[in-house]
Amino acid sequence: LKGRDLNIAVSSYFREDGAGSTHMLVNVMDITDRKSAERRVVHLNRLYAVLSEINHVIARVRDRDALLREVCRIAIDQGSFRMAWVGFVAETERLIRPAASAGFTGTYLDTIRVSTQDVPEGRGPAGRSVREGRVAIFGDMWHEASAEPWREAAMQHGYRSCASVPLRNGERTIGAFVVYSEEAWFFNEDQIGLIEE
Repeated sequence: LKGRDLNIAVSSYFREDGAGSTHMLVNVMDITDRKSAERRVVHLNRLYAVLSEINHVIARVRDRDALLREVCRIAIDQGSFRMAWVGFVAETERLIRPAASAGFTGTYLDTIRVSTQDVPEGRGPAGRSVREGRVAIFGDMWHEASAEPWREAAMQHGYRSCASVPLRNGERTIGAFVVYSEEAWFFNEDQIGLIEE
């Protein structure tokens, strides 16, 4: 258990023995696994709310730019993400350019460079999801080696983890939808499945 955070529940009560003495009994129980399961349920419920609301928006909004802004807003309002953005591949530059965003963006999107190539600026979730055609994540942007090009800006903006979903037009990947959480290791297998959906 050294170096590991624990969630504990403590209860105590007094008990008298037959000889007139009073003793305090203390019960300490490790509830770390239970708290972790509760957090997973909260995270999944947030993502279900995002998915449901996005489905409603897709059915009623026909303008592409308005749809992208709404999808980003929903990720913030329903999913409680810190920031969300949608970007499209600029083929000639081999970069992903932001098209819509919501949440706490600050100067982040103005200062980052996201490549579609297998170079340091393309090894983040957005670049990988576009190249590989699948969801890609950073569990902890503050400590992962491949997050170096974005680490300082992520720390300044309070982004700890992020996930990117490729956007496709038929078989061709044309961009990415990226969400950021202020919680490290927010994204697990359950969340990734919902994000893909």
